Amino acid sequence: MKVMKKMWIVLGLFPALAGAIVDGSQWIYLGVTPAGSGNGYAGVTSDERSSYLFLNPAAPAYVQRLNLSLQVGISPWQSLVNGSFSMPIPTGVLSVGGKLLNGPESLGGVNGFFVGFSKAIDRYLSFGFDGYMMVHGAGSNQMDIAVGGDIGAIVRLRKSFAPFDKGIGFKDNVVGITLKGLGKPAQVLADTPVPAIGIRGGISGTWMDYGWLKAQTGTELNLDVWPFQVYGIGYTTFSIVDHLYLRGGLVLGNNGLGWFGNGVNFYTLGASFAYKINEVPFEVFYSYNPVTLNNTSSAMHMAGVQVAFGYIDEKPPVVDFKVASSDLVDGVYYFSPNYDGNKDVVELAVNIKDESLVQKWEVKIYNENNEVVRSFRSEEERDIGLDFVRFWKKLWAKKAAVPVPEKIVWDGTSDKGTLVPEGKYFVVMTARDEINNQGTSSTNALVLDVTAPSGSIALYDRIFSPDGDGNKDVLKLDQQVSSSDRWRAELRNASGDVVLSWTWQTNIPSSLTWDGTDAKGQLLSDGVYDYLLYGEDLAGNKTILSAKGIVLTTQKQSLFVNLDKQSFSALKGQTVSFQPMVSERQGIEKWSAEIGNDLGEVVYRWEGKADLPTNFTWDGKDEQKKVVKDGPYTFKMKVVYESGHMPEAESRVILDNTPPAFTFEFDPPLFSPDNDGENDTLYIHLLTEDPQNVKQWEMVILDPDKKPFKIFKGEGNPAPTIRWDGRSDNGELVESAQDYTVRLTVEDTVGNTLTTNAGVIPVDILVEQTELGLRIRINSIEFEFGKANLRSAKMPILDRLAQILKKYSAYEIEVHGHTDNIGSEQRNLELSLQRAQAVKDYLVKKGIPARRMTTKGFGFQYPVADNATEEGRRKNRRVEFILIKK
Repeated sequence: MKVMKKMWIVLGLFPALAGAIVDGSQWIYLGVTPAGSGNGYAGVTSDERSSYLFLNPAAPAYVQRLNLSLQVGISPWQSLVNGSFSMPIPTGVLSVGGKLLNGPESLGGVNGFFVGFSKAIDRYLSFGFDGYMMVHGAGSNQMDIAVGGDIGAIVRLRKSFAPFDKGIGFKDNVVGITLKGLGKPAQVLADTPVPAIGIRGGISGTWMDYGWLKAQTGTELNLDVWPFQVYGIGYTTFSIVDHLYLRGGLVLGNNGLGWFGNGVNFYTLGASFAYKINEVPFEVFYSYNPVTLNNTSSAMHMAGVQVAFGYIDEKPPVVDFKVASSDLVDGVYYFSPNYDGNKDVVELAVNIKDESLVQKWEVKIYNENNEVVRSFRSEEERDIGLDFVRFWKKLWAKKAAVPVPEKIVWDGTSDKGTLVPEGKYFVVMTARDEINNQGTSSTNALVLDVTAPSGSIALYDRIFSPDGDGNKDVLKLDQQVSSSDRWRAELRNASGDVVLSWTWQTNIPSSLTWDGTDAKGQLLSDGVYDYLLYGEDLAGNKTILSAKGIVLTTQKQSLFVNLDKQSFSALKGQTVSFQPMVSERQGIEKWSAEIGNDLGEVVYRWEGKADLPTNFTWDGKDEQKKVVKDGPYTFKMKVVYESGHMPEAESRVILDNTPPAFTFEFDPPLFSPDNDGENDTLYIHLLTEDPQNVKQWEMVILDPDKKPFKIFKGEGNPAPTIRWDGRSDNGELVESAQDYTVRLTVEDTVGNTLTTNAGVIPVDILVEQTELGLRIRINSIEFEFGKANLRSAKMPILDRLAQILKKYSAYEIEVHGHTDNIGSEQRNLELSLQRAQAVKDYLVKKGIPARRMTTKGFGFQYPVADNATEEGRRKNRRVEFILIKK
């Protein structure tokens, strides 16, 4: 009975409060707009119409060109006029509006002037505020001025409840709120302060969409504290072929704000027609708004128009996206990602032109089966939440396009980090502007090829004598090479000078004849020559074939020395072999040979009589069997014939026992490949140096268990810069807050090898995007054995985690504890929860509010690796942080 009495008391208050304000003033408090007047005076959730400025200053935030609105209303007792315009400015949207209400005599006249600013903070949140001055005059000498402002916000909800693109469901859901009348009201009439001080909020969405027929519905609630009044609104709008709109609304409240007696009645009806003429869109409105004054029923008939002027961009972005090289063959670019510094990557120049701001771009690389193997996209927009400082910066920031790189660089790896197979690929770029126009580039064709050209060389004889006697006057050789590649041949003398060369693009000869002359037809001097054949394919893969030790001699009893290598390492057990070549082996009386350094010191010697050895082998040691110093050495030989002729010859060799040197650097210093647009790619700068050149190298990035994670290797000197996306050879991403050791092995052409730890790559805490949302997984938080006590050595990781979690202030945090499978299930469940709680407690000390965090313990229910190995158990002992949008 007590409850019933209270209900009757509350219901009885509404009639009592209905006369608290002067009849006819209800239009001021409800808010009148061209579209909203047919929807029960709603409009706090609209973010695309300038006329809704009077209901929510955030409403014009998405206006893209000059937008004008005008409305006129007439009833037997009153008339009203309101108008506004909105226009984009570099930082947002500027709006100006005015309104006028005349009659009845008991109210007088009210007019006001508004200036507002609105801004789309991100793709979900709009914010706005305005300032106003209103004048209320009643009678001949009664007048007061109101000065103040309103603050509003509109949020587009992420979730939709529409199972299909068309049909019944709930989508495009929007929430709006306004704090209104924040200032000094005009108080000419004691019970009718203008404007009201209060709050208004609502929600709307589309519940039917069949393309040609759509329906939107919404509800709003208003609470004013001075004068005290409460009213609610419900409305629906039907759209037919996007031209005809039918509206209806209900409003119910006290003070004649939607009632059955004096004041504004409880329902409204409206319609509008939208069309476009010469790119100028307009919409005309009409609404029927019943009203009762002095117990006499009538209606306010309202008509309005909204027009947009100026150019709106309907053209898609022009995407100029092409290979940044003129080295194309039939429109195709060939490249070879083998880390040798030559065509390791393909660079595609980007130039996007659009009359609006580019909001999104994406690059996709397809294989010949039309499967996407690699994609690049504009920096991932993460809703990291807004603290006051970040909100304030965004509010006043100029509108900006999404950053567009000058070029896209592809190193031949897939989205999983592995090298794609050799073959043909196709690259396309798309871009979308703020108007949602989309442009697509032309298709770029690429060929990935890491196979070097192949071939062989065969000599008929290494010695020839172009003396015109008809015996061995020319040198003949055969060469079998791949015909689709480019080839270049050189003849070099013993000093390394090029004395004759050939270049072939096509029609490479299978045999070659040399008569001992140079390019001018002059006979070259006697000596030892080398024939070198260089091959390079369209992708930049190279190979070198050679036929060394070719002897040209025109003299009798001549001597030449050939050697089997130009350099060698004694410490690797290598030797060098010198082969003396004489035109006549008969009649030799004696011979001698020695090896000396550049100081003239002889370190080893040979001598003998008539029998000349076919080769002399030196192991890099002196006659005391000690390895001599690194450097160049000269083999000198002299042969004495019985005729008295004494030909001499020499040849130089380099002894190198020193392994290569290197420098290793990388940037950025803290690597975080989580696709947030910051420090996602690591640039490794590896420089090797060796007098004899580098034969091959291997850079192994080791995981925290010191096992190979990612391997880069190649032949020759490495590329000056090697790019890494943080993925292993199996496509696994690096772990958060872990150090990755780099082990480098470099071998020079004589076999000297250096293997050492080149450095350590620290990985930042990664915030990964998953199907469930954002996730942070950390394996390196350490606890005492079998306990939940944190080890102090890992506190800096949690300090860094606290910094990142503060950045994501818009998220609730679930702290998940996980263990390996050592011990009982129950004990691991308890331990994992205790450890999650310990982490939470530490983060609270570092400024993360406890209310944002919840803890869960899963024991060993969800392993991420095999518990049968120590490596797997280490990965399973982890703490994960799931970030859930509030």
